[in-house]
Amino acid sequence: MNKLIEYILNWWVSRPSNIFISGVTCSVLPEHWMTLSWVNVLAFTLLPVLISIIFCYTLTSSIGRPFLIRWWKFNILTALIVAIFIYIFMSTKIFVSGQTDSLIYWSLPSFIIINRCLAGFLQSVLYFLIFSYLLVNILGGALNISKFKDNLSYPIPKLFKA
Repeated sequence: MNKLIEYILNWWVSRPSNIFISGVTCSVLPEHWMTLSWVNVLAFTLLPVLISIIFCYTLTSSIGRPFLIRWWKFNILTALIVAIFIYIFMSTKIFVSGQTDSLIYWSLPSFIIINRCLAGFLQSVLYFLIFSYLLVNILGGALNISKFKDNLSYPIPKLFKA
């Protein structure tokens, strides 16, 4: 079950088993990787996406094509911010390995961090689409909030054409 949750959270970026740093073999413990995964997905992906969607819909009175352009700008900008947040967080994360008498402090290699940033970027684009659809239908449809109701047909089915 943990492996399934890891794949759902990280997509293709699975936990590195052994990393060779300065001639020493280091490994990321599963519980540390799951903690990183939850922080990356909840704090650095979902939270910025939800905040961005709220800003995107509430800071505008435009509808149609101007709103669609604004929606795509918010989506891409949020994805870039998410990737930067993940990069900063994972590159400053320090792991401890070894015995109590000879501890080794190390961080993840750049290729793993960049791979996770790419996954976060793509996740945020997808989450922006999904949560835009859900929030617009809940807040604009069911709760009848005007800013969300004005653009009820976005982003689905008119994702590219206004």
